Amino acid sequence: MTSKVTLKTESKLSLDSKTTIKFDEKHEFIVNPLKDSDGKKYFIIEDIKGDLEITSVKMRFYNGFAGSTYKCCGYDDTTKIFCYDKKYENYTNYYITFTISVNMEKVTSVTYQLQIPAERMQYLGIREFYESKIVLPDFNDLTFPYTVKKSSELENRFEINIENPHSARINGKKADYMFQHLCGNPVKNVNVCLSFIFESTASVISETSHNVTKNIESAKVSSTNTTKRRGRKCTAKENDEEDSQPLPKKFKQDSSKWYEIMSNKQYFDVTLVSSDNIQISSHRCVLSKHSQIFAKIIDETSELPITINIEGFNGETIQAALDFLYDKTDSINGKEIEIFNFAERYDIQDIMDACCSYFEESVDVTNVCEFIQIAYSKNFEELKQKCLKILVEKKKKIDASKFADLPKNILIEFFSL
Repeated sequence: MTSKVTLKTESKLSLDSKTTIKFDEKHEFIVNPLKDSDGKKYFIIEDIKGDLEITSVKMRFYNGFAGSTYKCCGYDDTTKIFCYDKKYENYTNYYITFTISVNMEKVTSVTYQLQIPAERMQYLGIREFYESKIVLPDFNDLTFPYTVKKSSELENRFEINIENPHSARINGKKADYMFQHLCGNPVKNVNVCLSFIFESTASVISETSHNVTKNIESAKVSSTNTTKRRGRKCTAKENDEEDSQPLPKKFKQDSSKWYEIMSNKQYFDVTLVSSDNIQISSHRCVLSKHSQIFAKIIDETSELPITINIEGFNGETIQAALDFLYDKTDSINGKEIEIFNFAERYDIQDIMDACCSYFEESVDVTNVCEFIQIAYSKNFEELKQKCLKILVEKKKKIDASKFADLPKNILIEFFSL
């Protein structure tokens, strides 16, 4: 059985305009004044935010020496309407008291003892700072970067700023947390107990993103051992043994549990809007992990959820690319060129490497004119040489119009072979 808690607030309502009644950051509604055909005044509750039950609406007014008096306003839970008693209109000290019942929420609470030796601070100059991080080892090794800088030379005052990338409440504040360390002379150690509270949504995101990151890193190691590729340039294979190991024709279907977890729309905090105006949801932690460009956009945006407009790419392409990052590795099958262009635009190296492997394995007379242009423009040396070889050996089977449309630099190199 879910536990309930009662919240209460008071407000002096406007008879001419809407009034917002706010209980906390998750629960609020709007009270809108109404009149019937006889001019009688009412109020209606609208735009309710949060899972709440309105249990009481009362008028409280100051009645001279008798003190405060409460009067029920006849609230109807079905219509969300309550009455306004005109005889109290001239009272200056009256308020409407709203009482609601909400479900209690389970949170995760973690404490951390931040200890900074005096030796790390005492020789800092007034314009200097250093960076470090807090790691919560019992909570999937979540990290909170922080900086230490000297803010006052005379008083040996230091400022510690803790970043909050996981939307925790740090000492009660759901934002970056800063505190001053005034230690006089000599400089003293910092020894502060910090509280980290994670709401259920934030904790699930953090735990799953941590595991997805581990899974992706494992995939990177495996891919590196096979392709021996770093950066954007596809280098030649290092030995004949690797040449003898064929790549799969298509990326295999992967029913990864991480794809299923991260596809849960309840926890998305980024929306990508495609050129055909389709909204695709994602996570800050995943986009930032794979793209420095997305990471910069996210870091510069303070409001959540974040909306990013993607020009030049349709919703199908963007969704397939994100599915690949969520470990659904077959999602780019049949869309490799479009997805490669998207990955290049946003510097997503994992996708570029996967598409490059596909280009190398699948190039033939039907697509060589297209793939060789990618190879030259992106400096993929191995793909370039493979395409040139096909052009030389199977020229008669290649569409003559496509061959003639190749850029001059490619034709020049072809005729020089």
